[in-house]
Amino acid sequence: MTKQAKFFSVAILLAGDIVVLCITTVIGFVYHNSFSNSEQRLPLTLFTTVIAWLFVGFPLKVYYTNDRMTSHHLWRALWASILAAPMAAFLRGWVLDRPILPMFIIAFGGINTLAIMIWRSVYLIFNLMRKNNERR
Repeated sequence: MTKQAKFFSVAILLAGDIVVLCITTVIGFVYHNSFSNSEQRLPLTLFTTVIAWLFVGFPLKVYYTNDRMTSHHLWRALWASILAAPMAAFLRGWVLDRPILPMFIIAFGGINTLAIMIWRSVYLIFNLMRKNNERR
């Protein structure tokens, strides 16, 4: 895999992760009918979520790409998402000076983990299909 292809893969994964986290954050605010009065909380929640995801994701190598990318790469994203949820909730609580509810961490982490895993699975399937087409 060339450097340019690796950079492109990492950029797609990073952009997709951020888009997925944006979508889940906005859906959470809409679901709780707090989207209309979320001028401060929505950007801070999104910012802390992305920061926690990147802080945990890079050491766990969720952006490691190579020619033999397999379903084993999904496990990295799973564990990173599970570890990032409490960190994001702590950062959010600290920045907003609000208590952190354990149920929020569970729901927030579960939804984000599910969304990241779906996105990463779709990426992996398209990546494997592309590689199979290149071999033919």
